[in-house]
Amino acid sequence: MARWRLFSVVFVALIICAGAAQAQVQENWSHVYAGPGDHDDMAVGVGFDADSNCYVAGSSTDGDDWDFLVGKYNAAGGVEWEIPVNGPNDTLDYAMAMTADADGNCFVTGWCSVRGSTEHQILLTKVNTAGTVDWAYPYQIGGDGVVRQLIADSSGNLIIVGMSNFGGYIAYVAKFSPSGDSLWARSYNWAGTNVGNGQRVSCTPDGRIFIAGTTYNGGGNLDDILTVMFSPDGDTLWGRVYDGPDHGNDVGTDVVVDAGGNVYVTGTVKNSSNSTDIVVLKYNATGTLQWDWIYNGSSNSDDAPVGIKLDQDGYICIGAQTKEIGSSRDLAFFKLSPNGDSVLYSFIPSIYGQRAYAMALDAQGNVYIAGNRNSGFDDDFVTVKFDGATGDVDWEMTWESVGDDRATHICVGNEDQVGVAGYMNPEGEPDTKKDIGIVTYHASPVGVFESTENGPPREFGLHQNVPNPFNATTVISFDVTGGGAAELTIFNLLGQRVLTHREDGLAPGSYRFEWDGRDEHSRSLPSGVYLYQLRTGSEMQTRKMVLLK
Repeated sequence: MARWRLFSVVFVALIICAGAAQAQVQENWSHVYAGPGDHDDMAVGVGFDADSNCYVAGSSTDGDDWDFLVGKYNAAGGVEWEIPVNGPNDTLDYAMAMTADADGNCFVTGWCSVRGSTEHQILLTKVNTAGTVDWAYPYQIGGDGVVRQLIADSSGNLIIVGMSNFGGYIAYVAKFSPSGDSLWARSYNWAGTNVGNGQRVSCTPDGRIFIAGTTYNGGGNLDDILTVMFSPDGDTLWGRVYDGPDHGNDVGTDVVVDAGGNVYVTGTVKNSSNSTDIVVLKYNATGTLQWDWIYNGSSNSDDAPVGIKLDQDGYICIGAQTKEIGSSRDLAFFKLSPNGDSVLYSFIPSIYGQRAYAMALDAQGNVYIAGNRNSGFDDDFVTVKFDGATGDVDWEMTWESVGDDRATHICVGNEDQVGVAGYMNPEGEPDTKKDIGIVTYHASPVGVFESTENGPPREFGLHQNVPNPFNATTVISFDVTGGGAAELTIFNLLGQRVLTHREDGLAPGSYRFEWDGRDEHSRSLPSGVYLYQLRTGSEMQTRKMVLLK
């Protein structure tokens, strides 16, 4: 029996002012790709290899023709190569999805037009780590359509899902060998019509394939969530249609499968107020619905997921955008148990609004969300890291040009690397001209209280920071006589806390703390006078310092 949990969620924190800082993050490098001419260039994916090289794929046009674009950037942000890929038809080639492996091979797919025809074919290409096109093959899947996602299974086979025209638009899945040979292609649909859309795909290590998407039901011509399981050879094992409790338009957004073959699908359901709620479904390996979980934000407005992942303990992590306060969208993180119980919910509101477009999960179960945030003038990239254990915001970063910018893809690599790609509006260009923007971040633990002497000092004391005024970094030194806990807090002149660092169990002695002029979300602070305060038990001292930019 499915269990419906409406409004069932545990609020962990409303992240307006976070607690003690847990991590520092800094921009590694950023890069803008401006294709030939004043025309749009769009990113479709980003990834890292094992050597921390970053790969980005997209589409680029000179105004007359579109080609795939693939770029490689080293760990310092240097451009190794940026190459166009013109398909064998020498026609319009439009990229829509990519995946990169640990060796640095980049696989990109999309569609290409057929010369002398209005039809489209699927185009799949491999670009190796040296920037050479190993192969680029067109495939006839249907008369027209779109690609939604490309992934590689555990054997390196490539799987594409999307929507194509088999006498009517219908969802499809296709499987290719690592060398680009077509293994099989299948259309699929339920509920008595020929209209469907495959959104996302996931695989088990033994090669079983799970698709989440949308199908029209025959009764009311409304969307329902479609989940389908295929064997490694393309045989349909089962398919399920989910109609939300209010029987409105329901859309499947993403899917993930665990080692036991349990399938978790997320998407949206329309409620009786005609707004969208977040839904998570769990099916077992035979396709029996185990539970459904539904979330409607406190404003009863549109809430939507952008992705679903499983952490190392089998808990379900959902990246989303919600509306909790007023009309502005919030970037949100949900965590559910395998039984469908709410574990965590955390969100970041904004004054002028923001949107989530992509999510990633690291090996420790931390969640990253990328999107855009309005500054009051235009939109900027925004990237947020949520602590997967507590729901706290470890850090958030923005990146901007002079116009509207939107982060649409995100990935995590080795050593806390985060890569974000999307589009941006270059200086002096109209809004109709977009370039590809790429930015990478590197997170590291916050600074610690470093001991500078072995012997205990004679008295408690907080010393003047050096240098002062400062630009890049400054050192705050202090002496503690009693040992125990010490807490250093930095305030702006309005009395608002911008950074707190606390350590327990300090021995009596002298210590130093290096500060880089960033707040506890690693955002760069403006020039001005700041107060720094040290507390140890009943003792406290405060001093001033000046930050110059």
